[in-house]
Amino acid sequence: MRSEGESPLRVRVLACESLGVRAFAARVDTPAGTLVVDPAVALAPRRQGFPPAPEELQAFYAAWDRIREALQEARFVAITHYHHDHQLPYLPDVFPDPPPRVFLKSPEDTNRSQKARAAFLIENLRKRGIPPEFPQGTQVDLGQEVSVWFSPPLFHGATPRLGTVMMVGVRAKNRRVLITSDIQGPVREEHLEAILHFAPHVLFLDPPMAPGGKMPEEFFSLMNRLFAELPLLEVVVVDHHPLRDPQMARWWKALNHRASAHGVRMMTGAEWNGTDTTLLEAQRAERWKARMRETEGWG
Repeated sequence: MRSEGESPLRVRVLACESLGVRAFAARVDTPAGTLVVDPAVALAPRRQGFPPAPEELQAFYAAWDRIREALQEARFVAITHYHHDHQLPYLPDVFPDPPPRVFLKSPEDTNRSQKARAAFLIENLRKRGIPPEFPQGTQVDLGQEVSVWFSPPLFHGATPRLGTVMMVGVRAKNRRVLITSDIQGPVREEHLEAILHFAPHVLFLDPPMAPGGKMPEEFFSLMNRLFAELPLLEVVVVDHHPLRDPQMARWWKALNHRASAHGVRMMTGAEWNGTDTTLLEAQRAERWKARMRETEGWG
């Protein structure tokens, strides 16, 4: 787990693409207690014509073990939207006693499938006697000079097709960490404005999908502004959607060049944790073909 100097915030990525799974789950240890953001993990059922490789299944179970361990110590849980890789309807079954406070993005301004998942989760929370809180667009004081800022609803990407999400910003004394969840950006002006509003020292960012390593120009344009207008930004942890593509090096190099020009360090979630980046989904076809050659003399 990386600690930035004497920061009162300690963040560990629990699951993400650079750790071999679909997720962007994080644990934030604060003076007020542990906050777990988006405690879920998933695998693509089919990718590049293949099911998950054995290595992906191992990474999945390892990630779920980390998430369950973090939840046992959590005083607070935040769920930013209702996609499978960010929330699990049966989460209340693994909460400790007493259970944590649970902050949910409102299901009212999202698409039909997410509303159904949200209803299932909310029902299970209430069965456990946990009243869900819907704090988007507000700041919640956790005590001990710690607060959590929840952004207003933001599009999951450039269009409303996938519904909306909320970002989660944690502030303790003079330190600020922001987790963008699934904005797939910034690719919209309101994405950038929300990040600039919170002005993090450390930013956990999920860029857009980049098939074939081709990143939208709007993303680079807004990131140029972000670097220029956030002089206190120190680290950008870049992970999630675009790390599923085998040609991610094409956009990574270009973005890292921009970050370095502003004195900002850029790394994956795995690197933030101090471990090696392992892009299992991006390597799925390659791993299956190698396994076939070894076991069947294929190809």
